[in-house]
Amino acid sequence: MLKNYFMFIRLFSIIIICLGLAVVSCDGEDDNGTGSENSSGQISLAQVDGLYNDTSIQTGVPITFSFRLNNNTGSAINGLTHGFKVYSYQNAVLWDTTVGEVSETIAGDMFDGGFFIVPFSTNGSNVDTIGFGGFKLLGTGIPDGFNDIAFTIRIGPIDAAYHGQRICLDSSFYPPGGAWLWSTEDGSIIPDWDGARWFRIVDPTAK
Repeated sequence: MLKNYFMFIRLFSIIIICLGLAVVSCDGEDDNGTGSENSSGQISLAQVDGLYNDTSIQTGVPITFSFRLNNNTGSAINGLTHGFKVYSYQNAVLWDTTVGEVSETIAGDMFDGGFFIVPFSTNGSNVDTIGFGGFKLLGTGIPDGFNDIAFTIRIGPIDAAYHGQRICLDSSFYPPGGAWLWSTEDGSIIPDWDGARWFRIVDPTAK
């Protein structure tokens, strides 16, 4: 029981990181210190619904970014926290909705301590930020070998008036520690993120 209590305190502290606002802008490089050399777990952009082509998104339809979590650490993930931000080049584009959701692949018995979606400034103005965090008490955690869509962010629709503008999706810091973190039985791990993505906005009806 005492061991479980200390595990709870350790993992709950991870969630506190989610209670701040990300303020660092995306400049084409990862802003959370992750790189491409970490082989002990990855978060990647697996799919975008609403694409016009590989590097462009459409106006007039919701845009959904789906994130894959690949746990190849050799241990279960007992707690995690990740932040993502979406914003437009020079804040030139507005939209009315930014919503984060956890996938059904993250079962309730994995993070029985709770899974939290923490939104900041989600009205399409300036930097919209969504934090995801969860931890286990007596649950299983996210098992080693898990490799599936874990969470999504949906924005828009974006008005056709913004044809030709650009938006960016990237990982994000959270004060006070700015952590992008997994907690496992073998210690803390900073999983890899596959990098900032720029998308051009396209009105399919434009000539």
